[in-house]
Amino acid sequence: MIDNPTKIITIEDVMEMLAISSKKTIYTCIQQGKLNPINKDDWHIEGRYEFNIEDVVRLQEELKKPGLTTKEVARQLDISVTTVNKYIKQELLPAFQEEYRGINCYFVNEEDLDAFKRTHEVGRKPSKRHFYHSEQNIALFQLFVKKSEEKEQFARIISVEDPIMAVTEQHEEITLEELLHRGFEAAYEIESKKTITKEGLCYIRFQANSLCQITAL
Repeated sequence: MIDNPTKIITIEDVMEMLAISSKKTIYTCIQQGKLNPINKDDWHIEGRYEFNIEDVVRLQEELKKPGLTTKEVARQLDISVTTVNKYIKQELLPAFQEEYRGINCYFVNEEDLDAFKRTHEVGRKPSKRHFYHSEQNIALFQLFVKKSEEKEQFARIISVEDPIMAVTEQHEEITLEELLHRGFEAAYEIESKKTITKEGLCYIRFQANSLCQITAL
């Protein structure tokens, strides 16, 4: 927080207040007359521009986003910005255009986005996290086995979201932590390979026993 009793701040303070990472943006605001240094004519004496904090607060209010950007909407819906723009053009998602930091952008009100979520089924992008947990090197439907002298016991991963869940032959759903505690081990190691992001179809065939090894066609 800026604590300056004289209310005179430097360009670095302005950048912090406006969440701007480039001095060039500040210079542009000065050229456009949106921000006026108090020492604009004799800044060379101090070797830097100085600003009245009240002027910066005013500009800060002007630069506030009037709504959610298409990028923020895309993040909330877990879809691409292109898809958000398509919904806007099709008038499925109410939006409005307004200039923000020198650029004419689309914005969406929070209430309109909430209403859209309630009334539309939005197709979400496939996420490798839904199929694979990289930290644990665990895949969806991965087979686990507990070897014993009497009979081997099997279990299979049914969810890789935290917490990772598995189901046993007795149809008992337990966490991975409990599975390992009971002495189960992965039936096979998952090799580290290049991730394929291209969409496609994968056919998986199970035998009568749902805990058998997966065969991918």
